[in-house]
Amino acid sequence: QNGLLLFSSQEGGPKPGTEVGESPVFSAALRDGQVTVRDGQTPVDGDERYGAFQRLDKTRWVVGLTRPSYLVDGPLESRFRRDLLIITTLLLASFAATLLIASRLARPLSTLAAAAASIAKGDRPVMPIAAADAEVDELVSAMGIMSRAVQDREERLREQARVLERLEVSRPDPHERLR
Repeated sequence: QNGLLLFSSQEGGPKPGTEVGESPVFSAALRDGQVTVRDGQTPVDGDERYGAFQRLDKTRWVVGLTRPSYLVDGPLESRFRRDLLIITTLLLASFAATLLIASRLARPLSTLAAAAASIAKGDRPVMPIAAADAEVDELVSAMGIMSRAVQDREERLREQARVLERLEVSRPDPHERLR
């Protein structure tokens, strides 16, 4: 109760008779009855520790039990780092898998989009020979048919335009007769 250390089981720790009465942990335990130490210094240890100090009411002595914080925190920190590494690896792997799947799904669509753009410009697109998916293969075939139909229609329109030009040239002007 006077702040003198009676016993310490720590090897190389303070010797019995050491004064610890000035320690805030000892003073709080003597006053309040109990103090919990969370990753802090204690009256008898110079390093960071976890533990508790309890006042014994009959003798008004303070008894404490502490453990070094590295013994408590070390395994938790190593598990945390391991779990963080596993989660990061899984996230990166799932991101890579998502990119791979998305690119494989988008490849036929980008080919079809390029073919559609070339049809829109009036060119005859080169259609892919084979597609991995039946629906995409069907679209490729339909786009090829559409491209040929557009080309045939353009050819017919050009032919009709030539015929109309010939008719316009061979037909007399109706306004000339009236003069």
